[in-house]
This record gives sequence, structure tokens and C-alpha cells, in this order.
Amino acid sequence: MRSSSKYITDSDIQQFIRNELWNGTIKAALQRNKTYKEDTQNSEKLTFKNSIRSKLEEIEKKYHERTVDEDEHIENLLRLQNCSKDFKDILINGQLNIGTCQKFLNIYLKGLWCSGILKNIPPQAPLDAIIKDRLNIEMGNWTQMENIEEYTSAMDQLRSISERNDLRIAELELLVYNGKIENLDL
Repeated sequence: MRSSSKYITDSDIQQFIRNELWNGTIKAALQRNKTYKEDTQNSEKLTFKNSIRSKLEEIEKKYHERTVDEDEHIENLLRLQNCSKDFKDILINGQLNIGTCQKFLNIYLKGLWCSGILKNIPPQAPLDAIIKDRLNIEMGNWTQMENIEEYTSAMDQLRSISERNDLRIAELELLVYNGKIENLDL
């Protein structure tokens, strides 16, 4: 146990970490992204965010049970996108685009993995301007990524670099995000 208090449990600590990870995930996925239609009420946004969090927590269970491969990971991105269609009345284009879905899922899993909650390394990693620019990934802006083909093309490039460096995609992304690229074969 990480606390000497008889009232604080490991579950309390894990819930705090999960809440902070969720807050960071929301910020990363939505802050630079025009997501909602004009006049969307805050209560509607909150309902949407709670639904996405529930879906992510449901999807997350698979990543605890076993190593999820890239094909299943992509299916999970599409599941998340499909879930967003329930909020077509408040979302621009009636759903989240693939870029936003990948940011939600990949940032969430990265946070769980880096915090030690998730033991299995995620099969993929968040795509954003930092990764695009530092690794010269050929892709548009992640906030405008509309189809799964754009996403898989960028992941193919990331996989190629990770394989050259004997790293998994998530490991490469973490090093690059943290600015530790001097010893990498880019």
C-alpha cells in the first residue's frame, strides 16, 4: 500500500490516477480540435465525454486480459468512432473523426501503461504534431484525419522506424515525445 492511512486504499489511489489520466486524455483529444456544433450545451458535452470514457474503459479491459494486436486495436478505434455517432446532434460531421478517436484511445492507453496500471504495452501510439514533425511522418493534421487509411499509413511509417530501432511503436513514441531521439535511427 502506498499510504500509511487506514482510510486510503490502493483503489483510492488508482481512481485518482485514472481521473487525472482521463482529464489529460480529454485535453489532448479535444483542446485543438473543433468537435462540437455551435450552441452545444455544457451538459450535452459532459454526457458525451462520460459516454466516451465508459467506452474507453470497456475497451481497456481487452488490453488487460492479453496483448491486443494492431488489427484489433484498429477495430477498437472504429468502435469508439461508432459510439460517437450516438451524439450526432452535437458533433461536427455527426461523429468523431479517426484522428480524434486515435488520440482518445492511444493517449488513454499510453497513460495507463506509463502509470503501471496497464501491464501490456499498447500496440500503437498517439499521432500528433510532435511525432509527425520529429519523425517526418507523412500525414496531415491529426485533428483532420478522417479515414482509417490515413491513420494506418502513418502507423506503417512509425512501425518501420520502430523496427529499425528494435522498439515497439509505443516505446518509440514515448522516447520521441520525451525528446530522446539522439540515439535513434530515424
